[in-house]
Amino acid sequence: MQDVIVVGYGKQKKESVVGAISQTTGEQLEKTGGVSNIGAALTGNIPGLITLSGTGAPGDENPILYVRGQGTWNYSNPLILVDGIERNMNDIDINSVQSVSVLKDASATAVYGVKGANGVIIITTKRGQEGKASIKISSNATMKIPSKIPGRLDSYDALKVRNMAVEREVGIDPSIWGPYYTPLAELNKYRNPANAAEAARYPNVDWQDASFKKYAMSYDNNISISGGTPLVRYFTSMDYLHEGDIMNVQDNGK
Repeated sequence: MQDVIVVGYGKQKKESVVGAISQTTGEQLEKTGGVSNIGAALTGNIPGLITLSGTGAPGDENPILYVRGQGTWNYSNPLILVDGIERNMNDIDINSVQSVSVLKDASATAVYGVKGANGVIIITTKRGQEGKASIKISSNATMKIPSKIPGRLDSYDALKVRNMAVEREVGIDPSIWGPYYTPLAELNKYRNPANAAEAARYPNVDWQDASFKKYAMSYDNNISISGGTPLVRYFTSMDYLHEGDIMNVQDNGK
């Protein structure tokens, strides 16, 4: 109960806070592996904070955040403040975060007025501490592999299955199903094309193998230096982030 917690108008002891406020630390976020931004790292770490991610594109994994659900129709995002300044929190490296506080109810967000209607997320970055220079180095590597995909058929087998379906329905109305039936002579060209022209006209491509790499690597390396004297304190951090793409980019000549 003696812990200090960040609120909208400064800091208070935890025992004196009456509003609904949840907090987590930067150390806790750093333990979340396989993510590169704060929004994704907050998933499951803050009660009442809902995160939704609609894309898995490398470098674009920023989730949509809801504090205690959607409160308004047009704009439902919470107000995000980084060291008192409104900005995109995903521009901040996880290794530079000291603490994250989420203000949830009216009493906690009243100081922000209308902007705090959907909750407020307060991010405090690290600051230098008095003492000798402290150097911290961290390095993370993540391997991405495709999820297991259900079994698939090649062109020959897929068209053969379609022929079997047509044969069961063709007796009802032959004029409708006729165009969907692939003759056996044409069907065999998908597996045994006679020349390059037939191979291009009757392709048999494993699109899973052509679209996905076997694996992709992501790297997140960080180095920070902090320290200070009774008069001056300093903290500086540098981060290198590389997000590997598991999709196989094809050269289309453009």
